[in-house]
Amino acid sequence: MLNPYRAVTETGAVPRHARPVTGLADDRPDPALLAQQDRRRDARNRALLLAGAGVPLVVTVVLAAVVVPRGVRRRWRPADHGHDAG
Repeated sequence: MLNPYRAVTETGAVPRHARPVTGLADDRPDPALLAQQDRRRDARNRALLLAGAGVPLVVTVVLAAVVVPRGVRRRWRPADHGHDAG
């Protein structure tokens, strides 16, 4: 017959290299996990920076690609603000 009390209280020989039980889980953060989180945060920040700079640049290029050919077809010239006609 199994006696739960004896199973918990009576143990066999404990090896010398066994770590003592200090409580629940180890509270120290895993350095590899912290490094991975840092790399992911850096990559996300880099991606946001490139997107923040790249999107306006692409919009400007596309807008110029649409507007400039129309202006050329209409023979648009910049206004001459330095001289009066009269």
